[in-house]
Amino acid sequence: MTPRRTSATIARSAAEHCLIQVYLDGGCTGTAGERAFAMRIGDVGVLDLAQPLAVETTAFSALTLVIPRAGLILPFKAPEFLHGLVLPAASAIGTLLNDHVRSLHAQLPGLSIKAAAAVAGGAIGVIAAGIGSALDACAPIDEPQGALLDRIKNFIDRKLDAADLGTDLICDAFGLSRSTLYRLFEPLGGVAKHVRDRRLARALHDLAASQPDRPRIADIAYHWGFGSEAAFSRAFRAAYGMTPGEARDTAERMRQSAPKDVGAAERVLERWMRSLTPGNLPS
Repeated sequence: MTPRRTSATIARSAAEHCLIQVYLDGGCTGTAGERAFAMRIGDVGVLDLAQPLAVETTAFSALTLVIPRAGLILPFKAPEFLHGLVLPAASAIGTLLNDHVRSLHAQLPGLSIKAAAAVAGGAIGVIAAGIGSALDACAPIDEPQGALLDRIKNFIDRKLDAADLGTDLICDAFGLSRSTLYRLFEPLGGVAKHVRDRRLARALHDLAASQPDRPRIADIAYHWGFGSEAAFSRAFRAAYGMTPGEARDTAERMRQSAPKDVGAAERVLERWMRSLTPGNLPS
């Protein structure tokens, strides 16, 4: 079996979440972006649904948590190394998180929805703290610069719809020189690329909105800082492998083909998944 998430798949799903997986039986090998990884029984793996993924696996059994990417990435100084991270079962952190995920799985059926929501919030904190030390070992940026990079990225996310968002605004807000800002964002492909990618991700969510709430493609383009619908379409296609119109049509087809009557558990899961967006995370 070879599950894959290509740029086109990412565009159709509009997911901004991570998977935390614990293999109970079997295992897998694959590539997360350009990073090769392997997971065995007891290992804890982290996969970013907004990045390309190819996995080779046979029969397996695993526990999987779906967590907002912002809830895992923002505390860390090297978030670009999250995708494909594996904590071995033999490591102290791997053992701790393995036990924690298994305990959640065992106890959740007995919890009320309210209690489960509270436990889920605590679980994100435990997992984030646990994998933070592993990410530290991957970081090419020292601690002060990493903390600054996180603050700038948060600032950018808050200002994505601002017409004047750019190098000058960021440098003024943080008292930085252009050279320092460029150096900070070099591992991410540059400031302009990061801003464009984040705007495209927000635009993707707008395109997937259901009627009659969804705006016109041109309005989405201008709202997220693109000078024209044509420029937006070129950037979107380069990022996701399809045009904005194709992404919208795909989302609509998926919505129409969804079951019209799902059970209570599925409805609860759907509401929970909708709540797992960066905007709904506690600040």
